[in-house]
Amino acid sequence: MLESHFMESMKMLLAGLSAKVSFLDRDDESEVYAALSMHVDQMRDMTEGVVLEAGNALMILARQPRVCLYLDRDVPGASDILLLASALIARYSVMDRSQENTFTIYRRILRGELTGVELSALAKDYQIRRDLQRSVMVFHIPSEDTSSAYDILRDIVPMERTDVLVDMDQHSVALVRDCREDDSVTDSIQFAEALQETVMGETAKEMLVGIGESFRFPEEMARSFRQAQDAIMVGRKFIPEQTVFAYNRLILERFLMGIPENCYRTYQDMIFNPSTKKLFNDEMMLTIDTFLRKDLSVSDAARQLYIHRNTLLYRLDKVEHSTGLDLRKFEDAVVFKILMELRKNSRGQDNKSKRKEDDEV
Repeated sequence: MLESHFMESMKMLLAGLSAKVSFLDRDDESEVYAALSMHVDQMRDMTEGVVLEAGNALMILARQPRVCLYLDRDVPGASDILLLASALIARYSVMDRSQENTFTIYRRILRGELTGVELSALAKDYQIRRDLQRSVMVFHIPSEDTSSAYDILRDIVPMERTDVLVDMDQHSVALVRDCREDDSVTDSIQFAEALQETVMGETAKEMLVGIGESFRFPEEMARSFRQAQDAIMVGRKFIPEQTVFAYNRLILERFLMGIPENCYRTYQDMIFNPSTKKLFNDEMMLTIDTFLRKDLSVSDAARQLYIHRNTLLYRLDKVEHSTGLDLRKFEDAVVFKILMELRKNSRGQDNKSKRKEDDEV
């Protein structure tokens, strides 16, 4: 997220140009989409520093700072104006670095904007320690009011002396957290769940949490941050009933996300097809999901579902009769679990395509 003082300075710089040049924070997805009908993901593969077309506008992507500059394509000399604007803010950005504070440095490291010698030098200058075991947590609060996630969390998150809380955008905050040697992923999950309860109790707002793997060196911080972001993305797709997602607990889900669409549709259609649509209704899927989560224990699953164990056995028999998979057997249960998760991924793709079609209409 761009610093407020930097945004004001950019406005003043651009106001001196011969045409009105607008700018957007490339990490603010809602603003990018509203202005250009372009999701921030679409920008990732675009060439930075080159004037590009975006509907009725011309645009240019800058890396430092991370902004998108654009103006009406019909303006005379629009391309040259954009190149000049990009050069102006890049130069100002370099000058503004002298005023950077610790939080800005952490933010740039988390985003992967600092690497190599520059990262090492700044980490030393700002005393970012290399002898601590740390991990990155991402807190995402999809609030529609004017309060930012950082405003909500800065007085709520319990932190040790070496912890750092960094605002990343309007809805997301990263916590670079000190992990003791004996800390486990379970400890981090419990910390996140306790914080969620506090946030809900004090603000009535829901919060998603992603937890990256631990690291020791500043050079690994960006990786842990990306993992925490990915954990939220993958977790929301495959385990929507949960709100805390640890990257290294999502091994199967991450694997399935990488399977090409043409492959996973072929395999999932072996089980989930028109002939089994009636069988795999919401009630049956809940039954199977509960049975798998209870480690194939008929008694525990029946108790969780508030049904007689014979009812559960009858449902499992129906699945075996229709698919040939006996979910009471470990190998068959694993096969069904994978196909069931692929189905979730397929539905996610279908919903994404539908939203795109609706937007085009």
